[in-house]
Amino acid sequence: MTDAFGRESAAFIDRHQDTPFFLYLAFNAVHSPLQATSEYEQRFPHITDRKRRTYAGMTAAMDDAVGRVLGKLREHQLEENTLVFFYSDNGGPTWETTSRNDPLRGIKGQMFEGGIRVPFLMQWKGTLPASDVYRAMVMGFDCHVTALAAAGVNASSTRPLDGVNLIPYLTGEKAGRPHDRLFWRTGRKHAARVGDWKLVVEPREGDSMLFNLAEDIGEQHDLAGSNPDKLKELEAAFGDWEKGTMPAKWIRQDARNAELGGKLKPESERTRATRRGAGRGTGRIAEAFRNADKNNDGKLTRDEYPRPDMFPAVDANGDGFATPEEVRAYFNRRNRRTPNP
Repeated sequence: MTDAFGRESAAFIDRHQDTPFFLYLAFNAVHSPLQATSEYEQRFPHITDRKRRTYAGMTAAMDDAVGRVLGKLREHQLEENTLVFFYSDNGGPTWETTSRNDPLRGIKGQMFEGGIRVPFLMQWKGTLPASDVYRAMVMGFDCHVTALAAAGVNASSTRPLDGVNLIPYLTGEKAGRPHDRLFWRTGRKHAARVGDWKLVVEPREGDSMLFNLAEDIGEQHDLAGSNPDKLKELEAAFGDWEKGTMPAKWIRQDARNAELGGKLKPESERTRATRRGAGRGTGRIAEAFRNADKNNDGKLTRDEYPRPDMFPAVDANGDGFATPEEVRAYFNRRNRRTPNP
């Protein structure tokens, strides 16, 4: 499918090379399920871990497809008239895909930097300086406003957008930062970034946490206790921002939080069900464990474990087997510290 996305996108450019066009190319690589052709996997014979080799093959396939699209722009001499964005939607789910978020803490679905800080590249030859690294905060919503501005379309003053036109900041025409604060929210999880300070609320991790990213990009040192005023400042900033939002229109529904037909259960019942589920070992880690447990004996050997190089750290008691409890304990420890390179 990655090859097909690249092929069809290149054909789209062929058809529209003489008229203005907008191309939204959303690869599903490198998402699970991990699947790559043998041709791409064979590029990485030095990677002995099969899962990791497949992941590398998927990454190479996406790289080739992106190159095919950019090559088509060059072929039609459209590079100086085309604004290109490339970015990911979230950090990698390390246990599921073997992706690495080092040196950032956390994974996809979490409010730590490993979950929300992503690669973001822009190209507009002749307009944007090449090879520059821009270090101020930006966000995905900025693509919308930037694209409108590049096309000469003024954003509506009656329906303001969250994004900012990045072009004048990247060219140096405009000083300052596009944003001095950003906010995230999903369910009870949320985060606020004000300057270098960041509030993180991950209910499973305990109380609200406070980090200074300028000094602690790995979010290892919670400063909430020693900086209560700064914590209150960021909590207030998040509260003010949240007043301008609407309640979530989509909530994940399953047997733990909803009845048949989709009606959500009361909050208290949902919380109890979630805790019971955690006690039974449900969730993503449990699912990955079951998939790896080839002989269904309830424990994993080094050969069964998806990342054999990590097995000694998971096998806490050194008995040669990794139990579900040891796997969960390992990932709890890993998410609380900076992963080793």
